[in-house]
Amino acid sequence: MLLAALLALSPAHADAQALPDVGVTLDIPAGWEMTRWSNWDWKGKTADGSVAVDVWATPFQVPVTKEAAEAWAGLYTERLDDMRAVGILRDSVAIEEIAARPTARTTMHFAFDKGGPKGVMLVAAFAVEGQMIHVSTLAAGPNAGRAKAALDALLTRLTVDKPAADLSTLGGPATTTLGFTPTLPDGWRRPLPVEDAYVSDAAAAILIGPKDPAACLHAVRPRPSGEADVLLFCGETWKLGIVDEDSFADAEKALKARFFGKAADKIPDGTQLARAERLGILLAPEINGKDLRIGALPYDRGTVVVWGIGEPGTGTELESAVRGTAASLSFDGPDGGASVHDMGEWLVHMLTYEPFHPAIVGSGVLFCGILAGFGWLVFRKPRQTDAVV
Repeated sequence: MLLAALLALSPAHADAQALPDVGVTLDIPAGWEMTRWSNWDWKGKTADGSVAVDVWATPFQVPVTKEAAEAWAGLYTERLDDMRAVGILRDSVAIEEIAARPTARTTMHFAFDKGGPKGVMLVAAFAVEGQMIHVSTLAAGPNAGRAKAALDALLTRLTVDKPAADLSTLGGPATTTLGFTPTLPDGWRRPLPVEDAYVSDAAAAILIGPKDPAACLHAVRPRPSGEADVLLFCGETWKLGIVDEDSFADAEKALKARFFGKAADKIPDGTQLARAERLGILLAPEINGKDLRIGALPYDRGTVVVWGIGEPGTGTELESAVRGTAASLSFDGPDGGASVHDMGEWLVHMLTYEPFHPAIVGSGVLFCGILAGFGWLVFRKPRQTDAVV
């Protein structure tokens, strides 16, 4: 069935054909035929019809390594599986330099149908700005040499209009205008502009995320699969209140109620997010098919909220990232960005959680003393003086 599909491609003339959404222009050799052409992919065949060609992109720019190439082989297996190929095996993976671009070369073997002829899929993957380009050729086994020649021709003739970005400056400390600076963990970085739409989609998918994700600092940990874990660092004006060991349970309940409303009771109990100078809260729900970690820390402008969003099974790694970045935060405000509370807030907090604190007891004794003195002055009997004869 797959062999028939490869040989039944409809003809169309092609030459220089741009894929503007991915930043590549293909220079198609004379006589090759195109069957699909969009802003982001291209399909066709060689002039003699012996080799099918497929060009597409996956989100996120990642370093071209052998580990990444092994992950991409899983994507190629899925692609062949969709074509109803069987007996799919990865044969080899190699990293080469082609036109000054690090390129992963992968060879896949398969059968066109159960018991049918053998086939080969040759794929080259390289980075452009914010994406990975995959250029593949497919052919029956005897035409493997032609498939390789076709792939080599494509790779040497194409033009990259949006070269891969320098990712080296996107990790580490991430300065914001929100009054704090986090240091991103290893493997995390700020997204490129073309990647940022994925972050917005991830924030929208959890339904309860920040009201204005664009106002938050974004960070991603891309995967070769085209997915990524996401961190959003948001500065909120609302306050957690005075959070300490005594008030933690009530503050945790109030935070869950803020985010989850009537569903708060279904959310697992939060845990402490501790720093030397302040105490925060970490929540660990699963929302809408996503693992989620929410860290909240008080600071002078209100509350820092860190949202960690990932696919199922990433919760442990997300929690490590949220805890690590919360611990790394440096603050712009006075006194290390300490949260500000007036005397009334402190008094209510101490009367609620520390009624026997020496300051409260002393104030109570002093107040009672003043009240007693005032009462004595008001209610004492007046002194009677001796009459003068």
